[in-house]
Amino acid sequence: THKNRLRHYITSMTNAVPIESNFHGGLVNHLNAEIVLGSVTNMTEAIQWLQYTYMYVRLIRAPSKYVDINSQFFRQYSLDPFFCAHLRDMLETTAIELAKHKMARFDAGENFYP
Repeated sequence: THKNRLRHYITSMTNAVPIESNFHGGLVNHLNAEIVLGSVTNMTEAIQWLQYTYMYVRLIRAPSKYVDINSQFFRQYSLDPFFCAHLRDMLETTAIELAKHKMARFDAGENFYP
């Protein structure tokens, strides 16, 4: 451990600071892997898959870390407390990115294809 990082590690070990997820930063690669493996074949399965991640746990417990608190979506949080609409938006954006790079296909019926 470098001396300049020692304070960070000591603070992390002694304080109850929650660890945030960075999963959403690599969502394109993660979703692509799940599509290729065949474990995610449609939007419903993709939402369920995301709900098993640590990112989802943190999203539920600390939504302001993952969603813009000034957005219309966040103001309607009480209507969608499990963030299904947000997860769907994230996955649709990711699917469009995969399709753009010809890594996977996504049809209007919400199915994913490698």
